[in-house]
Amino acid sequence: MSRVGPIFLCVLVFCAGLAGSLLAAAPNDDSAVAAVFPPWWSATQSFAAAASAGDIRGSGALPFVLVVQSEHKGLNRRLYAAGALLLINPLGWIGCGQPMKNQNV
Repeated sequence: MSRVGPIFLCVLVFCAGLAGSLLAAAPNDDSAVAAVFPPWWSATQSFAAAASAGDIRGSGALPFVLVVQSEHKGLNRRLYAAGALLLINPLGWIGCGQPMKNQNV
């Protein structure tokens, strides 16, 4: 039996698990999200981009992950336009912790 079969199966299972994790981590609404900006950006660049889209409510365990909230529709679209690479549910992912309750940064 060729070794390609088991290797392909392992890669396929890994990719399916990764896709499932990302789908489960998708933000459930457009009011508060954890925005992942490019890791090569400075903290100042990430904060400026996030602030241009909404109100910054906190940061993740990594300096390029920021929790952003807005009462106006279209937050996800504005964050992607500002340079976010990924938007995820802020509850518990990548060190984002517990739900934010009117915290000011």
